[in-house]
Amino acid sequence: MTNLSDPITALHPLERLSEAETSAAVALVKAHDAFGTRMRFASADLHEPAKDTVLSFEVGTLFDRSVDMVLFNGADGSTHEVSVSLSSRTVVRWERLEGVQPSIILDEFTEPEIAIKDDPGFQAAMAKRGVTDMDLVTVDPWSAGNYGDPFESNNRIIRARHDGDLPLRSRRSPGCGDR
Repeated sequence: MTNLSDPITALHPLERLSEAETSAAVALVKAHDAFGTRMRFASADLHEPAKDTVLSFEVGTLFDRSVDMVLFNGADGSTHEVSVSLSSRTVVRWERLEGVQPSIILDEFTEPEIAIKDDPGFQAAMAKRGVTDMDLVTVDPWSAGNYGDPFESNNRIIRARHDGDLPLRSRRSPGCGDR
């Protein structure tokens, strides 16, 4: 469990977030009522303090420390911006954003490979091509971008390519085009 008793470790308002500060912010967000079980953290960044706070800063002076976070909800495809005050240990803003998606998240590169390789239809298609050992198949997901298709507005699109032989990326299985 994260110790929230004193997560602020910065000596200057513009100092990057420490591991303790990031962990404390994550814990505060996870404890919030709006946090869902399928939410993922896309980013956590220092909320840049006001310019006058930085310019008037003197060593030893207390200052507010806040974190801006972007979350992706895999349950409904929504994106949320959340601001956390480490000084008051509260979530100060939680906003659902419409029509946007955060950048691709690391887990989204591993999950498609598992899903595709576990798919009976994919396994059958590969077996027709003589590949039955799914450990020899590499699915290479690439972030597809957004091209204005209405389907993209609330769905995460990852283009997956596969290589059915070693060395990796040496060939594609015949008849398996990109989709």
